[in-house]
Amino acid sequence: MHFTNLLAFAGASLVAVSGVQAANNFGTTCNSITMTSNNVLRASCRKVNGSYSTSTLDLNRCVVNNSGNLGCQSNGNYAYSCNYCGLVGSGSTTMSCQCSPGGHYTTLNLNNCVGNNDGSLTC
Repeated sequence: MHFTNLLAFAGASLVAVSGVQAANNFGTTCNSITMTSNNVLRASCRKVNGSYSTSTLDLNRCVVNNSGNLGCQSNGNYAYSCNYCGLVGSGSTTMSCQCSPGGHYTTLNLNNCVGNNDGSLTC
């Protein structure tokens, strides 16, 4: 009985982990990645059927400014306290912003916060 419960727990854990993974690493299935403003990410992302779809995402839904450091958080609204945000290099998945307090530049790999769900960028 204990062994059966352990197997059930392990299976549920794998499902949970795979669900988390699906919400990350958009850079592996999306291309033409740009930021169209201080907070809007745009990319062409592969759908399940193999075609591509252009998608945009307001990064305020995914990114937070935590005392001058960018991080992943639902409805983080980082753009209210960060300026001059953009991608570090053409097609990059790393974002850089000047954030308060202190006004220093900070970076975040958006692969940690953004995923591709059937051609749509998601947090």
